[in-house]
Amino acid sequence: MAIIRAVDVIIVGRGGGSLEELWPFNEEEVARAVARSPIPIVSAVGHETDVTICDYVADVRAATPTAAAELVAPHYRDLQLQLSQTLARSQAAVAAKVQLYRKTLQQIENRPLFRFPERLLMPQRQAVDFLEGRLRESFRRPTVQARRRLDDLERRLLRTDLRHFLGDYRHCIERLESRLGQVLQARIGRSQADLDRTIAALEALNPLAVLRRGYSLVLDQAGDQVLASVEQFTPGRRIQIQVVDGMVEAEVKRHGDGRERSEQIRLDI
Repeated sequence: MAIIRAVDVIIVGRGGGSLEELWPFNEEEVARAVARSPIPIVSAVGHETDVTICDYVADVRAATPTAAAELVAPHYRDLQLQLSQTLARSQAAVAAKVQLYRKTLQQIENRPLFRFPERLLMPQRQAVDFLEGRLRESFRRPTVQARRRLDDLERRLLRTDLRHFLGDYRHCIERLESRLGQVLQARIGRSQADLDRTIAALEALNPLAVLRRGYSLVLDQAGDQVLASVEQFTPGRRIQIQVVDGMVEAEVKRHGDGRERSEQIRLDI
C-alpha cells in the first residue's frame, strides 16, 4: 500500500500554445478551484507573454513551467546564499540600530540635566523660598492689622457711655410708636368710610330695596326671563310675580290693545 504524503505546493502549468489550447485555464470552474485551494498554487501557463485568469487567482505566477519548477524547488546552494545574505543584512541592521541608540544615550548622558542636576533645581528652590516668605508675610500682616483694629475698638468701647445711646434709642422708638398709632387710626377711619360708601351703593342697587317700596318683578313661568312689555303677556300664559316676601304664580286672562296700553292687566291670582 502506497503512502500518500502531504503536498506542499501545486504547479498549474502548460507549455506554450495557441489561445484555444490555453483557454481551459480561463474557465470559471478552473479559476474557482484554484482560488479555493488550501494548498499554495503556482500558475505557469504558456510563455511569459501569455496571461490567463489562473495567473490572477493563483498564489504566485511564474513566467514558464521551468521558472515555476525553479521557484518551488530552488538549489540548496542558492538557498544557503540567500540565508547568508539575509543573516548578514540582519546583523548589520541590528548593529547599526544598537550604535544609533548608544550614541543617543551618550548624548543624553552628556546633557547638563544629568551631569549637574543641582543647577536645574536651584532656581526652583529659590522660587520656593521666596514664595514661602511671601506666604508667611501674607498670614502675619492681616493678623497684625486685625489685632490693631480690635484694640482700637476696645478703647472706643471703653470711652462710650452705652446708657446715653440706649436712652436716645428709647425716645426714638417711643416717637415712632406714637406716629405709627396715628397713621393706623387715620387709615382705619378712611377704610371704614370707604366701606360705608360701598355698602350704601350696593344697597341702592339691591333689587329687594325696590320691592320693599311696593314694586314687583314679573317673570316667565321658568323664572328665567323678565317680562317688561304688554306684548309678552299673551292670554293663558303662566307667569311668576316676585314680591318682597315671596313668589306668586298667576295666569294672564287678557291684555289691552294698542289703545288700551295704559289700562292695568287683569290677572287671575
